[in-house]
Amino acid sequence: DATRGQKRGIALNSASTTISGSYIAECKAEGQDAQAIAGWNGPGPFTITNNYLEGAGENLLFGGGDPSIPDLVPSDIEIAGNTLEKPLTWRNSKWQVKNLLELKNARRVRIHDNVLRHNWQAAQSGYAVLFTVRNQDGGCAWCQVEQVTFERNRLEKIAAGISILGKDDEHPSRQTQEIVIRDNLVTDLDNQAWGGSGYFLLLLGGPRNVVVSHNTIVQPHASGLIQVEGPPVQGFVFSQNVARHSEYGIIGTGRGPGRDSIDAYLPGARITGNVIAGADAGRYPPGNDYPKPSDFEAQFVDAANGDYRLKGRRRAGSNELPPGANVEGLPQ
Repeated sequence: DATRGQKRGIALNSASTTISGSYIAECKAEGQDAQAIAGWNGPGPFTITNNYLEGAGENLLFGGGDPSIPDLVPSDIEIAGNTLEKPLTWRNSKWQVKNLLELKNARRVRIHDNVLRHNWQAAQSGYAVLFTVRNQDGGCAWCQVEQVTFERNRLEKIAAGISILGKDDEHPSRQTQEIVIRDNLVTDLDNQAWGGSGYFLLLLGGPRNVVVSHNTIVQPHASGLIQVEGPPVQGFVFSQNVARHSEYGIIGTGRGPGRDSIDAYLPGARITGNVIAGADAGRYPPGNDYPKPSDFEAQFVDAANGDYRLKGRRRAGSNELPPGANVEGLPQ
């Protein structure tokens, strides 16, 4: 309904279900969340492939309501080959806009080869993807987000990247852990164009074992790269990524950029092999490259026309891939 909207396309509360080759659009609501697909009371496995998904609140959501089945966590989920997008006509409209994809209670999830496009600051701060464990109504102390792989996705035209919450800050929950973010291309992550902070990654509440590797992150305007709040994050790896430092780079609440924040919030972290343009090398660990911001786009084949292949993808005489995502073959 063009005037009243539609709260949800599919409520995915089932076992062993596939959604494929579908077009689900115009899911939008005023004063409440609307989703193309949302599941909170089914065990899975779920396969969601080759769909167009359009929802104002969350395009795709797992969790968000307490399961009526004790110990249920939606599990064994594959999300591949989809386009998750919000129409720009929803910007500055009455519809409640939050994010493109959120996991609040999910286990063993692989999210790959998707396009996630158009997310701005509105009812939330503008992060496109949220791995935010929630015991939504207080009756799901077992709720957890774990064993999630987010790889070979294209994110574009967004206010901020990925937010990860370690534990629910309102009700008891289990700890978010074993998150892998690799080989993704993020472009037009721009807080001047879309609002928000422009950070690629937000770590809250002490998630554990988060690995971020081989991502290419293009932030025309941003406050920084990684922001951390709450308890220290154990087992953090940030390697072989290409990004701008912007003003604050890697920073934690009440600390300075770089080592001061890393030592306090990311103890024992492995931060190596990255290209972080504009960073002060004296503030960051060795084993990374810190070129001038003016040299950032020069490393790509043709950044002005959207070709983010790195010049000389392989190092001479080596099978080792240099930093950044392998953008060849990514979905368009």
